[in-house]
Amino acid sequence: MPGAGTDLRIGDFGMARRLSPGDRCADVSGTRGYMAPEVLLWTQQKAAGVDPSQRVAYDEEKADVWSLGVLLLGLKFGVQIRQLPYPPR
Repeated sequence: MPGAGTDLRIGDFGMARRLSPGDRCADVSGTRGYMAPEVLLWTQQKAAGVDPSQRVAYDEEKADVWSLGVLLLGLKFGVQIRQLPYPPR
């Protein structure tokens, strides 16, 4: 049984790319239905050309927890998330 310090790692390498040490990815990619609302808003602002300093900030770890929750919901009920799990703005 996993202990309290166990990491959960789930990966989809279909969109993987190699980064140099210390580099951070500046793009967001993935299935929209698994993305947290604030990540979707950030991508919309980026596409609209909003200045980076004016875009909504989001916590990457909390966004990952959202995505994991959507994944677990799908596993529990045997469904694939093809649409957003919340109404769009």
